[in-house]
Amino acid sequence: MNTTQEDIVFLPNDFDPLGDRQDINADKTFADISMTHDIIKRFCRNKGAIISLAVILIIAVMSIIGPGMNQYSYSEMKTSFASLPPKVSALSGIGAFDGTENGKDMYALKGCDTDFWFGTDPLGRDLWTRLWTGTRVSLMIALIAAVGNMFIGIIYGLVSGYIGGKVDIVMQRIIEILNGIPSLVVMTLMVMVMRPGVGAIVVALLTTGWIGTARMVRGQTMKIREEEFVQASQTLGASTFRILFKDALPNIMSQIITMAMFSIPGAIFAESFLAFVGLGIPQPQPSLGILISEGYKSLTIHPHMLVIPVLVLSVLMLSFNLLADGLRDALDPKQKDQ
Repeated sequence: MNTTQEDIVFLPNDFDPLGDRQDINADKTFADISMTHDIIKRFCRNKGAIISLAVILIIAVMSIIGPGMNQYSYSEMKTSFASLPPKVSALSGIGAFDGTENGKDMYALKGCDTDFWFGTDPLGRDLWTRLWTGTRVSLMIALIAAVGNMFIGIIYGLVSGYIGGKVDIVMQRIIEILNGIPSLVVMTLMVMVMRPGVGAIVVALLTTGWIGTARMVRGQTMKIREEEFVQASQTLGASTFRILFKDALPNIMSQIITMAMFSIPGAIFAESFLAFVGLGIPQPQPSLGILISEGYKSLTIHPHMLVIPVLVLSVLMLSFNLLADGLRDALDPKQKDQ
């Protein structure tokens, strides 16, 4: 059908000037979303990571305020109240915290008129106070070790991956030698040589804990150094320090943070293992490993001494692993299927 000039109909505003109107033939635009907002949004969709973060925060808060919630200290001994079962008068109706053992009211038998919420150990020390004090010590050791391992691994990996050549070969041979020795053997020897304490355990954890981070950082740095923005910085005369810490490092921080989170439960387990075999911090200072070691000796008679610290340790390690998974998926979704 042909359209003639007589068929064209003009509207009154057809020839009005457009002025500043910007919506003519314009594509639909969307609100700009920052990378931080996008990461938080992806993280919040992971319910397991959110719950794990809440659990970790609760345990961390309890490790701070828990020891001050009663009048006992972690080292105070009352041998007349030794090996008492857990008792919370407000929960005595459910049968788990009624202070009875083998059908006997142990608190009445020993003349104890106060509650020990998690019971006492064979020396009469309050397990509630010792548990949360020990949790604080274990968390502190694990966090210091994780930060130290991340720092050493970043420096070592950046230098090895960026410089390359003979320097990289020598540095990688050193890693292979250290990695060839079982890490638990290295940590055990380090603690035995040094004076027992928190410092010795941290140094032992730092001996080989940085190797995984260094290898990851090296591999990512070797890929990034071939990118155009790095070559442009080199062409413009940027220093090696600036290229490493201004160009390369920000592009691999997501993987570094993820590895640091995964290393925390490993450090907690390593500290617990050393304490369990008698190479932990000296008495009477507690840690989760020491409480497990002490509770293991009374497992058949007083199982609560072992069950409670084992539950806290297990929940803590599981929560950190789930949180690390959530951070990995949020910071770098491409790693999810790797």
